Amino acid sequence: MIVNAELLPIALIVNSKFEFYLTGSRYFGTEKEGSDYDFFVLDSVELRDFLENNGFRKVKETGYKDTNTVNVYIHDEYRIHIQIVVDVKKKLEIQKILTTAYNNGILNQKDLKSKHIWNLAYLLYYSFKLQERKENG
Repeated sequence: MIVNAELLPIALIVNSKFEFYLTGSRYFGTEKEGSDYDFFVLDSVELRDFLENNGFRKVKETGYKDTNTVNVYIHDEYRIHIQIVVDVKKKLEIQKILTTAYNNGILNQKDLKSKHIWNLAYLLYYSFKLQERKENG
């Protein structure tokens, strides 16, 4: 008998060869009862095949305006969202910045949508990196 069947897609992710990183409300500690699970992972054809073969479907419009998030896959039944990214290190750096902002009470306003926050964070990240390159020649 399987008691925790609702966790099967999470178990698939955990036991896969791909490195999934928790993000979203469960990462930032703002989840509510029934919140979905959000992860991000490095893009590859093999990864996309893995997701599609395990009940995930590609979302047509992600809502993300950055060049790092190339696709989002969701599992409707289990409310799992997977953000497909081209640079995991960049996403982790930005998530660390957002964590600091959340911990300092900067980003806890209820009217802000998480995608807007991420879009702003990427814009700031790219601006900082551009300025850093100019300064370093």
